[in-house]
Amino acid sequence: ENHLKRAIHLFPSMESAYSGLGEIYFNQKRYNEAVTYLKKAVENMPSEPTFHKQLAEGYQALNMDAEAKKEFDEYNRLLKKAP
Repeated sequence: ENHLKRAIHLFPSMESAYSGLGEIYFNQKRYNEAVTYLKKAVENMPSEPTFHKQLAEGYQALNMDAEAKKEFDEYNRLLKKAP
């Protein structure tokens, strides 16, 4: 966790660090924090389907169904677009 926070501090656009922190927080059931970091991962790399799926799962854990659906839809759209 601390290594990822340091990476974000040094490289604020490092989407994989945001995703990694989001995943850690999600696994710790710290869903609000997870969503905060997963949103940053999506902002920094909106074309990565996995980030949308992770964010959707975070929203789902918070019972934010409309937001979860939007992210799952984007995840599926990007998967269909991939080679």
